[in-house]
Amino acid sequence: MNILSLKRPGNGWQWCLWHLGAGFAITAIPAQLMFGAALPALPPAKLPLLLGFAFAYALAATLVLWLTRGGRRIALGTLLLIGIAALGGWATFLLMTKVEFSRPLLLLSSALAGGSLLLSLWLPRGVQTVLGVLALLVTFGLQATGERPRELLVKMLDLGPKPVRSQATINTAYYSIQATFYDGYFNRCAADGTRCDTPRTGGALASFAGGFLYATGDGSLHFVADHPGARLDTTQLATTVPINSDAFLAGGGNERDLSVFRVMDILPREQGGRFELLAAHHYWDSARSCFVMRVSRLAGDTPALLAGEAPGAWQTVWDAEPCLPLKMNNGNQKQFGGDGAGGRMLLRGEHTLLVTIGDQQWDGWNWDHAVSQDPASAYGKIMQLDLRTGAATVFSSGMRNPEGFHEDGQGRLWSTEHGPQGGDELNLIVEGGNYGWPLMTYGNEYGTQDWPLRQAGADDDPALRRPVWAWLPSIGVSNLVSVRGTRFARWQGDLLICSFNASLQRAHIRDDRVVVLEPIRVRSRNGRLRDIVETADGRLVLLLDGGALAFLEPLDPKAKDPRTLAARGAMLFSACQQCHQVGDGTQHAVGPDLHGIVGRRVGHAEGFRYSDALASAGGEWSEERLDSFLRDPQQFAPGTAMQIRGLTDAADRAALIAHLKSLR
Repeated sequence: MNILSLKRPGNGWQWCLWHLGAGFAITAIPAQLMFGAALPALPPAKLPLLLGFAFAYALAATLVLWLTRGGRRIALGTLLLIGIAALGGWATFLLMTKVEFSRPLLLLSSALAGGSLLLSLWLPRGVQTVLGVLALLVTFGLQATGERPRELLVKMLDLGPKPVRSQATINTAYYSIQATFYDGYFNRCAADGTRCDTPRTGGALASFAGGFLYATGDGSLHFVADHPGARLDTTQLATTVPINSDAFLAGGGNERDLSVFRVMDILPREQGGRFELLAAHHYWDSARSCFVMRVSRLAGDTPALLAGEAPGAWQTVWDAEPCLPLKMNNGNQKQFGGDGAGGRMLLRGEHTLLVTIGDQQWDGWNWDHAVSQDPASAYGKIMQLDLRTGAATVFSSGMRNPEGFHEDGQGRLWSTEHGPQGGDELNLIVEGGNYGWPLMTYGNEYGTQDWPLRQAGADDDPALRRPVWAWLPSIGVSNLVSVRGTRFARWQGDLLICSFNASLQRAHIRDDRVVVLEPIRVRSRNGRLRDIVETADGRLVLLLDGGALAFLEPLDPKAKDPRTLAARGAMLFSACQQCHQVGDGTQHAVGPDLHGIVGRRVGHAEGFRYSDALASAGGEWSEERLDSFLRDPQQFAPGTAMQIRGLTDAADRAALIAHLKSLR
């Protein structure tokens, strides 16, 4: 047998039966194992990947069928090129069009497809017939079992989700920060551990009892001990915020809307072993078939709560009015606008509560009634509540979706607000102020270059207050704090603003205006920042969507750990990149390529012309010689073209050298 070329055995119908069974199996079974559902039950977003793959496979099989007609032989190289052209072309199309797809699934199915094409030219025709029929029967049988194959695979290989701790270094203008992430600690898992769901979007984080209280979007409450180590010490409490999701679904809400029918904020306070907990959340009024924003209150004994004892019943403090019905969208389906909820709370004195209330998309455009400018409506406002009587008055108005709310050390009130397409705002809140929505915004209607309700001259109207800062494009602002501790001393007084685009924004304020705005990338994967707390000792704790927590603290500039040094050195190296780059050792710029600099001969890099001072220095770049050069280049090699003054701080030089050592 010629192993370099093959010919098709048997008749065309037998060969087609093989590819029908094999193609169905390698399309459906890997998808079922990876996504945990049969083809008919998969989300619509997953289907283009699978249908396109099946078409690419059928195209490759048809081309091989034509090339092997009449007993012709086909070279293995040709077979390989056909597979690469068909399946690789489909993968390229996915990348270019940004269709949702799974890389592991695509790679696995492509490998199986290549094996199937090869076997179709090698297996005897009788075996092909039997295996083709068997593949069809097995695949149909597995499809009928739905999620079970994935559950068994996960259990057998112990692939179930597990809590994960990870660390990263974040470089900023003033600090190198060690970030410790805890993912998966609040997932709700099946009894056998094969399936876990992340907490509902939303929720909040607050300091409580020497640790933290975390409320998920669907109302479950968890106590988190401070100063975590290799693991996060968490306890689920025996009470939940009274958000009635089942009644909401029964009243016409759909499963998708549950992601935004949620808890927005919690506000605990403690005294003498007792606690009071306020929670802002949606609530479905079944009697009136509509929803409200509600503030609820729970009180009890703190040690008993943390010991797992159920406290007393929740009490309703206040409901926003009017009660809002579900809207009907263009498809004649009920629509919930609660993603524009606001819901942040702030205490001023013992009995006065301020709470932000979003317009719930009742803005005069997405719905006829513009509630933010209606003094009779609580929506699109900051409301002031008397906790003793439940009486409510309007504190400020003209807001779209105030997601963040904070009082700084000077007593100033700051709010962050979502704009439409663009126009996210940082506002300095004053009592009685009207912040203009929907008459004034720096954003636009989605998919357009204008906001249809923008009034001419509104930007100059003295009755409307303009933001201190507006973001274009939007960043999805969330909650904020002002830095008060000394651990981040150079940030004292600055606002740290969370956002949903994975960045923490540091705003330096002078004379009530932003003079510096530094975006700090926290992480790209699962990086939507929902809430932020500053601890008593000055550390920062972030709540990320999916129930992840991140603890941030400055790195010790004198730390000796190589990874820590290299991370700090990466920030210092950014100044070097004005003249140097790192490639393969020959990609020179103004200065020489620094790839592999440690251990390289001084003044000798292929293709770069050094000054006579360095070219004649001799020897190799050891860590000691690099330290001497970075301290004072002219003293190390008088006459060198390197004109920097040098790094006087030994810790900075050690960090930069650690980074240079990593450039290999």
